[in-house]
Amino acid sequence: MTTRPSGRSPAGASGRAIFRLHTEATLRRAGLKHIAGVDEVGRGCWAGPVYAAAVVLPASCYRNRRLLAEVIDSKLLSAARRERLAADILRLAAGVANRGPPERQSTAARMTRRVAPAAASSASPAAR
Repeated sequence: MTTRPSGRSPAGASGRAIFRLHTEATLRRAGLKHIAGVDEVGRGCWAGPVYAAAVVLPASCYRNRRLLAEVIDSKLLSAARRERLAADILRLAAGVANRGPPERQSTAARMTRRVAPAAASSASPAAR
């Protein structure tokens, strides 16, 4: 599993994430077909549970980036727009996985490691 370095959002605060897929393009050129985008929410065991989700986009989203052109940092979106985009992503996704905390609390890093392989393995054969 290859991960993008942590830190600032790859699209920047005002950029469109779907148009900035340099890492994903490099991985696709190397022959990888199931590339999971992963994110987590929550603060961990000291302030509540952590949830993680991963999405594998089909090749059509790489060819036609306008399919998800509105996708940016969710904190910058209204609740209504976030819900609509979540439905669009789920409709277009080749594979999706999400994980909540097990009985004991999980760290964000542990949740991320668990969810990415699950999304890749759930990708439909059409996305391959």
